[in-house]
Amino acid sequence: MNTSISFQESNIDWIGNIPYSWKLKKGKYLFSNKKEINSDFQCDNLLSLTLFGVLNKDMESSEGLRPLDYTTYQIFEKDDLVFKLIDLENKKTSRVGLVHEKGIMSPVYIRLIPKVNSLPRYFYYQYYDLYKKYIFNYLGSGVRSSLNPTDLMEMPLVYPPLPEQKQIVSFLDTKTQKIDELIEKTEKKIELLKEKRTTLINHCVTKGLNPNAEMKDSGVEWIGEIPSGWGLIQLKYLTSKVGSGVTPRGGSDVYIDEGIPFLRSQNIHFRRLVLDDVVYISQEIHEQMSSSKVVPNDVLFNITGGSIGRCFYTEPNSIEYNVNQHVCIIRPNEKILTKFLYYCLYSNLGQIQVSLNNTGSGKEGLNFQNIKGFILTNVNKNEQQEIVDYLDKQTQKIDTTIEKETQRIELLKEYRQSLISEVVTGKIDVRDWKE
Repeated sequence: MNTSISFQESNIDWIGNIPYSWKLKKGKYLFSNKKEINSDFQCDNLLSLTLFGVLNKDMESSEGLRPLDYTTYQIFEKDDLVFKLIDLENKKTSRVGLVHEKGIMSPVYIRLIPKVNSLPRYFYYQYYDLYKKYIFNYLGSGVRSSLNPTDLMEMPLVYPPLPEQKQIVSFLDTKTQKIDELIEKTEKKIELLKEKRTTLINHCVTKGLNPNAEMKDSGVEWIGEIPSGWGLIQLKYLTSKVGSGVTPRGGSDVYIDEGIPFLRSQNIHFRRLVLDDVVYISQEIHEQMSSSKVVPNDVLFNITGGSIGRCFYTEPNSIEYNVNQHVCIIRPNEKILTKFLYYCLYSNLGQIQVSLNNTGSGKEGLNFQNIKGFILTNVNKNEQQEIVDYLDKQTQKIDTTIEKETQRIELLKEYRQSLISEVVTGKIDVRDWKE
C-alpha cells in the first residue's frame, strides 16, 4: 500500500490527523433528515435495528410488544442510515445501521438520507466507528440525554474524495468479511468444545469410567443403561437440606456496599459464581435469614426464570453467603460428594428433569418437592471421587481451550474495529489495494 501520504490536523480528538487531500464536513452537508410517516404506504417489510444491523422482522409475530397498527412508522429507503436514540440514564449507546431494502421502521429512529457524492456504506463504517468509541454518548442533550437529528447533523465527518470512499468500502467489506468468518469459525469451535464437555459429563455420571463395565437397563428411558453395580436414587435421600431464601424485608433498600454477599439467580452460572454485580446485606439481616445461609459444600440451583437449572457449588473453604427465593440450596449428606451432585445436576441427568418438571400451563419454576424427587445415579463414594477427579482434570483442559479461543475472538473483534477506525480516517492508505 502507498505510504507516501501527508497529513493535516483535524483538531478533533476522536479523528486525529487525516490525509491532506481529505476534508471535514458536517453531517448536514452530506445527509438530509426526513421523517416520512407510513400513513398511506403499504409495505410488508418491517425493519428493525439490532446490534447486528438492520434486519427484517415478522409483522405477524406475537412475540414482544407490537403496535395496534403501523401507520405511525417511518418509511426507510435502501441505503438510508438509521440510528437508535441513546439513553445515558440507562447507560445505553446509540446504534447505527445501513438499510438494505425499502421498508418501515419504528418512529423513534433517526433517518439520514445520503446526498450526492456521499457513499452511504463508507459513512456507515465511519458512524459505526463512532458508535464503538461511544462518541455519541457525549453528544446527547435534553432530560434523557438522547441523541437527536440536530446533534447528528452537526457532527463533523471525514470526507475523502468519492473514488477513495469506494476503495475504502471495497477494502473494508473484504477484510471485515474475512475477520467475521474467522470469528464465526472460532465461535463454532467453542460450541463444539462445550458440547464435548457436556457429553463427557453426561457419560461419566451415567456410565462411569470403565469402558468394559457390565451394564444393565436403568429402567428410565432417558437415562438408558448404567453399570450393573450402580442404582438409581431420589435426591431427597442424598441431601440434608433443600430450600431457598427470601427477599429481605425492605427489598433492595437494605442492600449495602459491603457485608454478606446476597446471591441472586444472575450470580449462579454453570461452571462458576459470577459476583461482578453481587449485592450485600448486613450481618444482622444475615442472622435473621438463618434458614437461607449458604455454607461450604452447598450446591446452588436456580429454580425460576430464564436461568432455571443453572447451578454451581461453594468450595470447602468458602465464605458465607445468603440467597434469595430464586436460588435453591441443596446440601448434600454423607452419601454424596458435593462435586458429584453438581456434575449430576449440570449434566443431562439433571437438566432433563428440570425440563420435565417445568412444563405445562401455569408453571413458573421448580418447587422443593420437584427437586427432592430428582433421580440420580447411586454410586459409592470412592467411585464418585474417581469420577470427580477425572472430570475436574478433563473439563479444565476443555475450559482452558475455550478461554484461549474466546480471547482469540476478542482480539479479532479489536482488530476489526481498529482496522475500520484507521481506514475511515485515512491512517491506513488503501488507494493501491487490490482484492
